[in-house]
Amino acid sequence: MVRLHVNAHGKNKKVINKRSYGKVHENKIFSVCHARCLSMFMTASSSESPEAASSIVRLDLEEAPSSHFDVADEARLAALKRYQSVYSPPEEAFDRLTRLAADLFDAPVAYINFIGRDRQWTKSCVSEECPPEVGFDLSFCVHNVQEEGPMVIEDARNDERFADNPVVTGEMPITESGEGVCFYAGVPLTTSDGYRIGSICVMDTEPRAPDPGRIRQLADLAAIAVDELELRAGYRYHEDILESITDAFFAVDDNWTFTYVNGKAEKWLQRDRDELIGTNIWEAFPGAVDLAFYERYKTVRDQNRSVQFEAYFPPLDSWFRVHAYPFREGLSVYFSDVTERKQYEQALQEAKQAAEDANASKSRFVAGVAHDLQTPLSVINMQSELLRNEAGGAASEYVENIQSATEQLQSMATSLMDLAKLQNDSPPMQTEACDVRSVLGAAVSAIELYAEREHVTLYSNVPPRPLRAVVHAESLRRVVDNLVTNAISYSEAEDTVAVYAAPSHEPPQAYPGHARKETHEGGEKDALQRTGQVRITVSDNGPGIPPELLEDLFEPYVRGDRGSGSGLGLTVAKELIEAMDGDIVVRSEEGEGTAFYVFVPAAIVPSE
Repeated sequence: MVRLHVNAHGKNKKVINKRSYGKVHENKIFSVCHARCLSMFMTASSSESPEAASSIVRLDLEEAPSSHFDVADEARLAALKRYQSVYSPPEEAFDRLTRLAADLFDAPVAYINFIGRDRQWTKSCVSEECPPEVGFDLSFCVHNVQEEGPMVIEDARNDERFADNPVVTGEMPITESGEGVCFYAGVPLTTSDGYRIGSICVMDTEPRAPDPGRIRQLADLAAIAVDELELRAGYRYHEDILESITDAFFAVDDNWTFTYVNGKAEKWLQRDRDELIGTNIWEAFPGAVDLAFYERYKTVRDQNRSVQFEAYFPPLDSWFRVHAYPFREGLSVYFSDVTERKQYEQALQEAKQAAEDANASKSRFVAGVAHDLQTPLSVINMQSELLRNEAGGAASEYVENIQSATEQLQSMATSLMDLAKLQNDSPPMQTEACDVRSVLGAAVSAIELYAEREHVTLYSNVPPRPLRAVVHAESLRRVVDNLVTNAISYSEAEDTVAVYAAPSHEPPQAYPGHARKETHEGGEKDALQRTGQVRITVSDNGPGIPPELLEDLFEPYVRGDRGSGSGLGLTVAKELIEAMDGDIVVRSEEGEGTAFYVFVPAAIVPSE
């Protein structure tokens, strides 16, 4: 009996190459034997002496690993487990290899077996009988995997390990004629990380001398078997990833045929993957041809670029968010069902539209009521003026109160109409370039008598040169009038209200708390210095505005304890300024005063 061990190390080291992303590289398990080694092998195998016949020829090259092998090693068993194909039914890919092995050796029996902890499983066989598993007491391959290379037994009847094996003695014959095993040749199946998990082998009922060339070819078949396992393990690895992702996924080839569909895609497409794979996508879903899906997928394929989009698919009454990517053989598609989000967005939009419609209806109602009030209020005001001219004594005071209340109601009605108009998608405000100084001058002149009556000092400070801005002059005057009137009404006697105007890039005039903010908040000064705008400042040294009112100061009907207006003035002022593409900012410190900063677009002065 001759046992051949070809250990693959050193210069011609034969190992299974590392895999990279499922790609399988050409590999072999052991090197081509050197001529000297083959000569030794042939000499031993042809010898007729018992000593020579029982000799062991080892081709141990450099860097040979330890010969220790533990079939129950947990790491080896874990390596075996990761190849799930080991435990699956026979497959044609492995059956081809056993048929080749049998033809190569002209042998009646060939196996691919895997060695577990205490059992041998048959993955593929060429045999009249193919037991799915056997115990180690009957297994040749369990001895093979303990070797570091091929194992060849010329005549098992002369090998003490197998002489009384029922498979050898004929008690469990391998052929219908009742003959047992004599010849065995096997090569371990060695994984890329070096674990021997099984073998590919051939058996014959006649003793025979080993052929080194055929042994090398059997080793190549072993390498192919491991390649197949690695390919399937890599496929399962990526399949596991695709099955575990939260997105649905499918792939189609260049002919638009489904090649893969994951479980989530089955659920959202409401089709079984076995039904889809191998089917043309447009035949499976003809309703998608006239939708965005067809054009977008065609873009991916024709322009070799990825796309992402959201589209509604009526046959499934569903919205999908899709990411499609090109690859060499077709395109891959990741998608998710966003129907609930779309329904929520639609409901939100409908609610928003309903609210806007209700607000517009309310605004029209308020504007109508305010407009209708103007006529009777005008009559009351006119009649009270006539009555005051005829009345005397205490009656005159009552008439003045009536007139004051009427004027306040007229102001409120006007503000309500203005606010309704501004908030009801009215046409854009017509603006033009004008000199801001004239607008401020007119506003201040109209309020001077009111300031004198309240014993408040009112002055303005405007630059001597023209200061042009793009505004609606009358609306800007109303804003300044409102801000100055408010400042006076909240001031004490002997207080001061000032109106400034300057290009916004210049430093602002001192305002309440300015010194402290400029020292401790470096960005505060910059917030009031801008480019391309004109800044109008209305400030006072009155009581200031409580902090709790500042945040909602421009909301309707918000006013301080001393306010006597409608509470709509600042709201209208802000709406008017924003309609002119401007902005209004307030700074206030209790006990120090308040400043309003109005920013409007500066007019571009042509260069001469």
